[in-house]
Amino acid sequence: MGLCAAFLDLCNNDVFRRVRQVGWFVLRKARTSSWIALQGLADLFNALGDVLTEGPDDPENVPPPRSAAALFAIYVIHAAFLWFFLYIFFEAWKERKLDCDKPLRKYLYVFSTVGALVTYFHFLYDMFAGVKTREKLAPKSKIIIGVLVVANIIWGSLGFDWVHTSDTCKDDGNAVNTYRLSYLLSLVFLVFLLLLCLFLLAALMDFLCSGRMRFVIVIATGDEDEEEDP
Repeated sequence: MGLCAAFLDLCNNDVFRRVRQVGWFVLRKARTSSWIALQGLADLFNALGDVLTEGPDDPENVPPPRSAAALFAIYVIHAAFLWFFLYIFFEAWKERKLDCDKPLRKYLYVFSTVGALVTYFHFLYDMFAGVKTREKLAPKSKIIIGVLVVANIIWGSLGFDWVHTSDTCKDDGNAVNTYRLSYLLSLVFLVFLLLLCLFLLAALMDFLCSGRMRFVIVIATGDEDEEEDP
């Protein structure tokens, strides 16, 4: 009984009451902010869907017809990629308070967030982009892919350096899973660089062997000098 009375006195205390009011105020603000953020994302995605469709009443601007198997493959592939990127994000988030001497969590946050956004936008493009919209976006696809490749090379190089120069992240009790995921992504990035180099080398060999590039060699024989002599 004495313990219950002390607890009731504590709950009726002015300091506790103020702390409780502040806590409820912060909680309401956090819920309101989260709702506003989610509503903003929903409005953004709805607007993107409307832009990609460009009016469903236009019979000439509809998505290309697909079979049930193709639609199933689109859903499964994009869902798998989204799960992969969200898994990386939440694994890094779980170890946000553990020690790590390199910004590997930031590396995983950026990688997973950009990957999830690219996956979602690609899903919108596959599902809702009409024929005319695809024709308009076709000239810009190479630019988008080029920007993504350059950004991947820059961020991947930074992450590769952070992973292989880290000393404390892989120790027990620290951000071990973050280090393992970052190490795995660094190996994937290394394979990506090797494939990119092979692709560029093959493109260069095709450019040289197809006759698109020609070498002009000028050899001076000295005959013109002899004709000019009297």
